[in-house]
Amino acid sequence: MTRKRLLQLVIVSGLALIVVAASSIEYTSKPSFCQTCHEMRPMYEAWQTSSHRNVNCLRCHSDPGVQGLVRTKVKGLGEVYKHFTNTYERPITITADTEEFSARCLRCHQDIFERPGANLGPHNPAHRQMGMQCARCHQPLVHDPEQNTRPPSREICVGCHGTTDPGKK
Repeated sequence: MTRKRLLQLVIVSGLALIVVAASSIEYTSKPSFCQTCHEMRPMYEAWQTSSHRNVNCLRCHSDPGVQGLVRTKVKGLGEVYKHFTNTYERPITITADTEEFSARCLRCHQDIFERPGANLGPHNPAHRQMGMQCARCHQPLVHDPEQNTRPPSREICVGCHGTTDPGKK
Protein backbone atom coordinates (compact mmCIF):
# COMPACT_ATOMS: atom_id res chain seq x y z
CA MET A 1 0.00 0.00 0.00
CA THR A 2 1.36 3.37 -0.98
CA ARG A 3 1.79 6.18 1.47
CA LYS A 4 -0.83 8.24 -0.39
CA ARG A 5 -3.34 5.37 -0.26
CA LEU A 6 -2.71 4.88 3.46
CA LEU A 7 -3.26 8.59 4.13
CA GLN A 8 -6.55 8.49 2.19
CA LEU A 9 -7.67 5.46 4.20
CA VAL A 10 -6.80 7.18 7.48
CA ILE A 11 -8.69 10.36 6.47
CA VAL A 12 -11.78 8.46 5.29
CA SER A 13 -11.76 6.30 8.44
CA GLY A 14 -11.38 9.37 10.64
CA LEU A 15 -14.26 11.15 8.90
CA ALA A 16 -16.44 8.02 9.18
CA LEU A 17 -15.63 7.83 12.90
CA ILE A 18 -16.58 11.49 13.38
CA VAL A 19 -19.89 10.98 11.53
CA VAL A 20 -20.72 7.88 13.60
CA ALA A 21 -19.80 9.63 16.86
CA ALA A 22 -21.82 12.76 16.01
CA SER A 23 -24.82 10.68 14.95
CA SER A 24 -24.60 8.62 18.14
CA ILE A 25 -24.42 11.73 20.30
CA GLU A 26 -27.40 13.23 18.47
CA TYR A 27 -29.47 10.04 18.79
CA THR A 28 -28.67 9.44 22.46
CA SER A 29 -29.41 13.07 23.34
CA LYS A 30 -33.10 12.77 22.50
CA PRO A 31 -35.59 12.17 25.33
CA SER A 32 -37.09 9.24 23.42
CA PHE A 33 -33.75 7.43 23.77
CA CYS A 34 -33.96 7.60 27.56
CA GLN A 35 -37.01 5.34 27.65
CA THR A 36 -35.42 2.58 25.57
CA CYS A 37 -34.12 1.03 28.80
CA HIS A 38 -37.01 -0.52 30.74
CA GLU A 39 -35.78 0.85 34.06
CA MET A 40 -35.96 4.42 32.74
CA ARG A 41 -39.40 4.15 31.18
CA PRO A 42 -41.30 5.29 34.33
CA MET A 43 -39.10 8.40 34.58
CA TYR A 44 -39.65 9.14 30.90
CA GLU A 45 -43.42 8.72 31.21
CA ALA A 46 -43.53 10.97 34.30
CA TRP A 47 -41.42 13.59 32.48
CA GLN A 48 -43.94 13.56 29.59
CA THR A 49 -46.70 14.70 31.98
CA SER A 50 -44.57 17.22 33.84
CA SER A 51 -44.33 20.96 33.45
CA HIS A 52 -40.83 20.32 32.01
CA ARG A 53 -42.04 18.04 29.19
CA ASN A 54 -40.65 20.44 26.58
CA VAL A 55 -37.20 20.55 28.18
CA ASN A 56 -34.63 18.12 26.79
CA CYS A 57 -33.25 15.69 29.40
CA LEU A 58 -29.70 16.96 28.86
CA ARG A 59 -30.73 20.46 29.92
CA CYS A 60 -31.08 19.17 33.50
CA HIS A 61 -28.87 16.08 33.45
CA SER A 62 -25.75 17.51 31.80
CA ASP A 63 -23.47 20.42 32.44
CA PRO A 64 -23.18 22.96 29.61
CA GLY A 65 -20.59 22.92 26.87
CA VAL A 66 -18.58 20.23 25.16
CA GLN A 67 -16.89 19.12 28.39
CA GLY A 68 -20.26 18.70 30.12
CA LEU A 69 -21.62 16.73 27.17
CA VAL A 70 -18.55 14.48 27.04
CA ARG A 71 -18.75 13.79 30.80
CA THR A 72 -22.46 12.99 30.47
CA LYS A 73 -21.91 10.64 27.53
CA VAL A 74 -19.06 8.82 29.30
CA LYS A 75 -21.26 8.43 32.38
CA GLY A 76 -24.05 7.22 30.07
CA LEU A 77 -21.79 4.51 28.68
CA GLY A 78 -21.27 3.33 32.25
CA GLU A 79 -25.04 3.27 32.73
CA VAL A 80 -25.48 1.23 29.54
CA TYR A 81 -22.93 -1.25 30.91
CA LYS A 82 -24.85 -1.47 34.20
CA HIS A 83 -28.08 -1.99 32.26
CA PHE A 84 -26.73 -4.92 30.25
CA THR A 85 -24.98 -6.48 33.26
CA ASN A 86 -28.04 -5.86 35.47
CA THR A 87 -25.85 -4.17 38.09
CA TYR A 88 -27.65 -0.84 38.38
CA GLU A 89 -28.79 0.54 41.72
CA ARG A 90 -32.41 -0.08 42.70
CA PRO A 91 -34.34 2.10 42.96
CA ILE A 92 -32.66 4.39 40.46
CA THR A 93 -31.87 7.70 42.13
CA ILE A 94 -29.97 10.81 41.22
CA THR A 95 -28.03 13.11 43.48
CA ALA A 96 -29.81 16.36 42.78
CA ASP A 97 -29.33 18.18 46.07
CA THR A 98 -26.01 19.68 44.97
CA GLU A 99 -24.79 23.09 43.96
CA GLU A 100 -23.95 21.77 40.48
CA PHE A 101 -27.49 20.48 39.95
CA SER A 102 -28.98 23.74 41.22
CA ALA A 103 -26.80 25.61 38.73
CA ARG A 104 -28.52 23.61 35.99
CA CYS A 105 -31.94 24.70 37.34
CA LEU A 106 -30.82 28.32 37.47
CA ARG A 107 -29.82 28.30 33.79
CA CYS A 108 -33.55 28.59 33.03
CA HIS A 109 -34.80 29.99 36.32
CA GLN A 110 -32.08 32.61 36.95
CA ASP A 111 -34.65 35.27 37.79
CA ILE A 112 -36.21 33.26 40.65
CA PHE A 113 -34.55 35.36 43.37
CA GLU A 114 -35.51 38.67 41.77
CA ARG A 115 -39.22 37.96 41.28
CA PRO A 116 -41.68 40.17 43.19
CA GLY A 117 -42.30 38.69 46.64
CA ALA A 118 -39.25 36.39 46.50
CA ASN A 119 -38.03 37.77 49.84
CA LEU A 120 -41.22 36.54 51.49
CA GLY A 121 -41.32 33.08 49.94
CA PRO A 122 -38.98 30.12 49.78
CA HIS A 123 -36.68 31.75 47.22
CA ASN A 124 -35.37 34.29 49.71
CA PRO A 125 -31.77 35.41 50.30
CA ALA A 126 -31.57 33.61 53.67
CA HIS A 127 -32.18 30.20 52.08
CA ARG A 128 -29.67 30.98 49.35
CA GLN A 129 -27.03 32.14 51.86
CA MET A 130 -27.56 28.94 53.87
CA GLY A 131 -26.65 26.98 50.75
CA MET A 132 -30.06 25.39 50.26
CA GLN A 133 -30.25 23.70 46.89
CA CYS A 134 -33.23 23.65 44.52
CA ALA A 135 -33.85 19.91 44.93
CA ARG A 136 -34.32 20.32 48.68
CA CYS A 137 -37.90 21.41 47.88
CA HIS A 138 -38.23 20.53 44.20
CA GLN A 139 -36.82 16.96 44.10
CA PRO A 140 -40.03 15.32 42.79
CA LEU A 141 -40.71 18.10 40.28
CA VAL A 142 -40.18 16.19 37.04
CA HIS A 143 -40.07 12.45 37.69
CA ASP A 144 -42.85 12.02 40.26
CA PRO A 145 -46.19 11.79 38.41
CA GLU A 146 -48.13 12.61 41.57
CA GLN A 147 -46.31 15.92 42.12
CA ASN A 148 -44.81 16.98 38.79
CA THR A 149 -47.54 19.37 37.66
CA ARG A 150 -47.79 21.52 40.77
CA PRO A 151 -45.43 23.50 42.98
CA PRO A 152 -44.03 21.87 46.12
CA SER A 153 -46.34 21.62 49.10
CA ARG A 154 -45.82 24.04 51.97
CA GLU A 155 -45.52 20.92 54.13
CA ILE A 156 -41.89 20.77 52.96
CA CYS A 157 -41.33 23.93 55.05
CA VAL A 158 -42.34 22.00 58.17
CA GLY A 159 -39.21 19.87 57.88
CA CYS A 160 -37.04 22.83 58.86
CA HIS A 161 -39.42 25.43 60.31
CA GLY A 162 -41.94 23.23 62.12
CA THR A 163 -44.71 25.33 60.58
CA THR A 164 -46.06 26.24 57.13
CA ASP A 165 -46.04 29.92 58.13
CA PRO A 166 -43.00 31.33 56.26
CA GLY A 167 -42.59 34.10 58.84
CA LYS A 168 -41.98 31.67 61.68
CA LYS A 169 -39.03 29.48 62.33
